[in-house]
Amino acid sequence: RADPVRDPSSGGSAHSEYLLALSEGGLLLFLPWALLSLTLLIGQVLIDPCRHPMVRMVTFGIVAYLVHGLVNNFLDDAKLAFLFWSGAALIATYDLRRGHPARPEGPDHADH
Repeated sequence: RADPVRDPSSGGSAHSEYLLALSEGGLLLFLPWALLSLTLLIGQVLIDPCRHPMVRMVTFGIVAYLVHGLVNNFLDDAKLAFLFWSGAALIATYDLRRGHPARPEGPDHADH
């Protein structure tokens, strides 16, 4: 067809979220995403594993979405994009309300 239309019942687009970004923007745009994902994973799992249970669940959901993004792209669906970005906002709000800087300073960080 000359003017393809995405079928809403298709379950997503044909490309994965990351391969789509890589193909459109090249390696220069893909590397920041990889760095962000690695930072999220290292920060949540290794540096601060004793977070509030709700934050851990939201983090697991975001990581699950990022892993699923290797297979399909659902971030263009407003219903799923809302959940993804709301989860990211929830984690950021929790950190701000806790009053801790982004990088813990000193041994008094353990207030779990």
